[in-house]
Amino acid sequence: MKKDTTVVILGGTRPHAELIKYLHSKGHRTVLIDYLDNPPAKSVADVHYQESSLDVEAVERIAKKENACYIMDICTDRAIPPAALVAEKLHLPHPYSYETSLIATNKNKMKSFLQKSNIPTSKFFKIATVGQASSICLEYPIIVKPSDASGSIGITKVDNFTSLKPALEYALQMSRNGQAVVEEYVDGTEIQMDCFVSDSHVYILDIKEKRKYPVKKLTLSYGSLIPARISERQRNRCIDICNRIAQNLNILNGPLYVQAIANNQNVYVIEFGLRFGGNLSFRILKDVSGVDIVSSSADAYMGNEVKLSPKGLSDEVYTTYHVFPRKGVFKIITGYEHLLENKTLEAFHVNKQSGITCEGNMTSKERLASFIIRAKDIEENNRKLRKVLDFVEVWDVLGNPIMRKDIYEL
Repeated sequence: MKKDTTVVILGGTRPHAELIKYLHSKGHRTVLIDYLDNPPAKSVADVHYQESSLDVEAVERIAKKENACYIMDICTDRAIPPAALVAEKLHLPHPYSYETSLIATNKNKMKSFLQKSNIPTSKFFKIATVGQASSICLEYPIIVKPSDASGSIGITKVDNFTSLKPALEYALQMSRNGQAVVEEYVDGTEIQMDCFVSDSHVYILDIKEKRKYPVKKLTLSYGSLIPARISERQRNRCIDICNRIAQNLNILNGPLYVQAIANNQNVYVIEFGLRFGGNLSFRILKDVSGVDIVSSSADAYMGNEVKLSPKGLSDEVYTTYHVFPRKGVFKIITGYEHLLENKTLEAFHVNKQSGITCEGNMTSKERLASFIIRAKDIEENNRKLRKVLDFVEVWDVLGNPIMRKDIYEL
């Protein structure tokens, strides 16, 4: 690996903090671009520019100024196209093209790709104006969402035509490109596959089962369970789907993330990304599979050979959970330190700074913290989760407890 080169990282997430540490261990200088004044990765980066990682002109200007050799985004969706586009403009190494990055981040392009690739997905319509509502010929209930948003932003489950117009207005308002996708709702178990492609071979590192809580007409994720409770036939369908996505996108090396619904022995793809899951996914992936997804992803960006030897399926149960608040101004989280000491918890990370205003809507932006539980079976996991709910609390600036403890399944 070439030493003493500058790497630009788009987005100051916790996994990107781990990426920066790895790059430093290999002798690289790091430049972080994030619009926040103090994102998690700032403390370890050599330089921080407080600008949007989605601003292509800003990313290109900074990359030129810093004489960047690589531009990376390994765990978020929205900054993947700017990273690919600027890399192409500056003739820098990149594991996939800008056009491929658009397919993986624009839900309309993604759904068309899945359809052309004969990969099972729900029926859908592309929408650019509310006036197109009458042309939608789908069975209710349907899901309406922005074509280019992430983190459950702008999504509505619609049960009838009367509710369709406001849902379209909301999705189009939240979309940066002014487009929405409308698709039939498929009921079943939502699963997530974290994969890595090495020399065109797809390794499925884990299959998670998303744990959900009903919010209005939607069910939003508060965590995940490994291994997912699906059949052998469904597992085989997952393997086939991940291979076909990688092959048809011509992904030779790098991370691949697939969300799907397991239903009646079939698997229907919701969406996919050229990244791995955020928050603590990198930690649990290493525990479950033995693969360091952070260093492997960095090496893929740099064109280095990545050799993987994933572990077999574990008999243990791993769960990740997110901490969500009710409305209020966040101050502090207490009670988790001794749970780490006595191994009730494998990890606990606070994601937000004191002083932020919480809306209580359970989107990804509202995840105040995330934690991991490791157990021999689901019963032991639930016993440990009860201890967490007994001891951990979120406090607002007025001294009120605001942690949502009603969302977890026991």
